Amino acid sequence: MNAVLSFVPQEAWLPIMVLAGILVILGFRGIGLKIFGGIILLALLAPFAVGLIEALPIPLLVLLLIALPFIFFRMIFGRRVSENVLSMFIWTLIRAPFRIVAWLFRSPARRP
Repeated sequence: MNAVLSFVPQEAWLPIMVLAGILVILGFRGIGLKIFGGIILLALLAPFAVGLIEALPIPLLVLLLIALPFIFFRMIFGRRVSENVLSMFIWTLIRAPFRIVAWLFRSPARRP
């Protein structure tokens, strides 16, 4: 949750905290407390996170940027759904070179 909240500007933290309070009132206590705790942690740890990200070497920063969408997806949809999506993504990457070769050997008239 903190990773998602790190992209939210500081001006939006208060309305998000109000939304978290409304979620707690409506009975979604776990989600509301996670959002509220994430805002508090973000407010306390944001200066340290900026320094850490600036200190990372470029290859690690690239790996972090590749991993962030999968982390967000897992936070939003859960473990089982994210495992299915990740396995389909890996399967597509494995299958891609074979599809490219098949496309090259296809007759030019049949190419899309």
